[in-house]
Amino acid sequence: MKNLSLVIIVVLSIVFGTTEAARILAIFPFQARSHYIVYEPLLKKLVERGHEVVSISHFPQKQKILNFTDVDISPTLPTLISNMPVSTFLNSTTQKNIKYLLHFAGVEICEPVLSYPEVKKILDSKDTFDALFVEIFVTDCFLGIAHRLKINNVIGAITSVISPWANQIQRNLEIPSYIPNWFSPYSDRMSFLERLDNLIYLLVTKIFYRVFSEWPSYEIAKKHFGDDLPSFDELRSKMSLILANGHLSFSTPRPVVPGLKEIGGIHIPTTGPPSMRQDLRDYLDSYSEHGLIYFSFGSQVNTTTIPESMLSVFYRVFEQLPQQILWSCNEKKMPKLPRNVKCIEWAPQLSILCHPNVRLFITHGGLLGTQEAIYCGVPILGMPLFGDHYLHMAYIVEKGLALEVNFRRLTYERLSSSVKELLTNKSYTDNARQASLRFRDRPIKPIDEAVYWVEYVIRYGAESLKTAAQGMPCFCPSLAVIAGIMRLSENIAGVTILAFGNGAPDIFTSLVSGSEDAIIMFTELIGAGVFVTAVIAGSVAVIKPFRVYLKPLMRDTCFYIAAVCWISYVVRDERIYLWEAINIAMAVELDRARLRGKGTAVESDELDRVSSRPRGLFKEFLYDINPISREDWTQANPLLKFILVIRSPVMFLLQLFIPVVNVTAEKRGWSKLLNCFQLCVTPTVALFLLNVWRTTFGTVPIVPIFLAFGTVIGVTVFLMTDVDRIPNYHNVFAFFGFFAAMLTVYLLAGELMAVLGCIGFACSISDAMLGITFLAWGNSIGDLISNTTIARQGFPRMGYAACFGGPMFNTLLGLGLTYGTAAAFSPDLSIKIRVSDMAPGCLAFLLCSLLTTIIYLNITAATARRSYGYLLYSVYFAFILIQFLSEFHVIHPLGTDHRADEPTADE
Repeated sequence: MKNLSLVIIVVLSIVFGTTEAARILAIFPFQARSHYIVYEPLLKKLVERGHEVVSISHFPQKQKILNFTDVDISPTLPTLISNMPVSTFLNSTTQKNIKYLLHFAGVEICEPVLSYPEVKKILDSKDTFDALFVEIFVTDCFLGIAHRLKINNVIGAITSVISPWANQIQRNLEIPSYIPNWFSPYSDRMSFLERLDNLIYLLVTKIFYRVFSEWPSYEIAKKHFGDDLPSFDELRSKMSLILANGHLSFSTPRPVVPGLKEIGGIHIPTTGPPSMRQDLRDYLDSYSEHGLIYFSFGSQVNTTTIPESMLSVFYRVFEQLPQQILWSCNEKKMPKLPRNVKCIEWAPQLSILCHPNVRLFITHGGLLGTQEAIYCGVPILGMPLFGDHYLHMAYIVEKGLALEVNFRRLTYERLSSSVKELLTNKSYTDNARQASLRFRDRPIKPIDEAVYWVEYVIRYGAESLKTAAQGMPCFCPSLAVIAGIMRLSENIAGVTILAFGNGAPDIFTSLVSGSEDAIIMFTELIGAGVFVTAVIAGSVAVIKPFRVYLKPLMRDTCFYIAAVCWISYVVRDERIYLWEAINIAMAVELDRARLRGKGTAVESDELDRVSSRPRGLFKEFLYDINPISREDWTQANPLLKFILVIRSPVMFLLQLFIPVVNVTAEKRGWSKLLNCFQLCVTPTVALFLLNVWRTTFGTVPIVPIFLAFGTVIGVTVFLMTDVDRIPNYHNVFAFFGFFAAMLTVYLLAGELMAVLGCIGFACSISDAMLGITFLAWGNSIGDLISNTTIARQGFPRMGYAACFGGPMFNTLLGLGLTYGTAAAFSPDLSIKIRVSDMAPGCLAFLLCSLLTTIIYLNITAATARRSYGYLLYSVYFAFILIQFLSEFHVIHPLGTDHRADEPTADE
């Protein structure tokens, strides 16, 4: 055994000894000691290995260490040692906790630390470092240090289990079906509804992080590192390695990329628990019969602020127990304690928990205390307060070594029964000891593994552990699925949802882009117009040649041409006034007023060919919620059948919750049981989509209020309507469905713009080209699918007519609302815009596409032949070719002036 130990030591010495001494700059800006002590042993170990460490933190070493330089930043912010009142967490929601954490522990830290003189001295110096070791918590503002000091090797340190932002940095898989979010209260064993809730946690976390942390932090970082500071996405992509404080024994098995290493328990000494003072040891030794319970809410929470009503519950439960309670608290500030309770102001927690007489650990669920209890094999009673505490408790409750009590709903009965269950049921102790064995059973100690990977990065460089995905755009799979579902064909979801699904992405991406992203939004709307009027209209003709109703078509195309000319005139000086934006938006209403009473007639034989639904209340209901219609299934090839099956669950939910009014369907889509069900539940579903379902009116939650209100309306409509007779107010369901679809698409539009930004950065594509290509194609794919499907079913005029009214509506309303909103809040009621050099070419080819249609159909006596489709294809091919050549600077964009200046008289 001794020989084996000697061999292992020699091998590790050879492996570790190949790294030359390096200078490492470490920064731990968060003012909680529980964060710093996780990686403090690693920094000391690196110094022992011959490296030089400069540590920026709130907790300098008490004794000077050779080659270890402390930069004390404790004067910048008050340290979080027993000074957070319990009331902070009692009346707070998860949303408020996330926002509070992102601001308090993220944005508020950046300015004081970066402006601290000792830190500025390092940033302004010409010192060189081989690696930056930075805490990755809830802000990225300190990544700018690597940019300023030109440090290539950046290593992140997470004091918790793997966080959402660590997954984003390393492009690690984050699958909400079995990987719980950092803020969620679930383990990896989730029900269907819990998985949906976990998905909401994931989306909220990402959105909140970007809005409440990343954006304000980046502005602060630019102030200190200069306007040339790369984006946080670029800085994060350069991170070589992230160390996380996780382990299988207290979390869940999950896929992890090479650049993310779990070294949980690194703060626990390799030699075991340190010795404790003699009086404390004697106290613990004296209660061997019944044992002791150790109670601690960690280093941050001030236990003296626990409300008296809750303290009385603890006191009553403790008085009934034969065990002694060792409580980490300040006895002078606590009410009179029960006879079997002892306060200890500073406690060597690991040594106490590993004492054989300790039977139970009562905690708030902090990760370090949880790890130490697992290391010592002690059962846990958890009362999570905030942040990731709920996640830690969910894991260990699932593993059978802990119970959880809701601290906000603490009662004598709940606390007493939980404590007695943990003390008397031997299974909890057995499971805790098994977890302890798994925690300790590792091929290499956590601190040695951490040292190895840090030195590995220093030896082989920043690229050694990166995956190819780290520089690619990252977007949520669930959003991609829902976005695809919102572009449905008429025979599946109805004309109303189809029309809005095709047009809403253009409008809402324009709205969420804002005036500062005017280039991508402007070229997208015009580029989508070229795509729809050329490619999609041409595809309809290629699939099913037909005769066009020339008069309505001429009316639509001429109005579209006038709208394009007006837009060209408005943007000529790159400034839009409020009245101009209002005129653009009002053009939509003029077009609608023109069409009232003159709507394009749909041939009666086409309407008669729409298949009828079965009769009867329940048969009709089952038919309308069926995600795969008989017609689609019989006409589909094997590949399409597979797609129909894959998308059927999401289709089922959309058809179940989104009302559809279809003027071409039998009874205009009226389905008594389904529509009444939608009245009952869809408003409540909207609360979950908006993530406001935790809101309360006083003490009453909003969810039961909406559910009760919707149920009353739904039951009333059910009692007052007939199965086979359309109610007079059926059109109201169109507005109802419009709102439900609008809500879904609007939530997706903001994410779409962020995804496009990633694509543009990764591919080095300009905003204008992004708008012409990816955004235009993505927002128009619904038009392509629906219009060509309708043409294949024998209704080419219906699909063709949509190719002109839809893009015009999107362009006018998208530009009008976006610019009008921005101009309305401007002091001079105008807004300065940036128009790309590609914009004149976009407008020119849109006019070319429309004029080609007018000329061709007048020559061929209003017959759309296949040659018409191929002609429109060639127009779009020429458009894309010129734009790509302009993008890669092969030619100049259309409409730009490159003539030499005329010589002046002086010359």
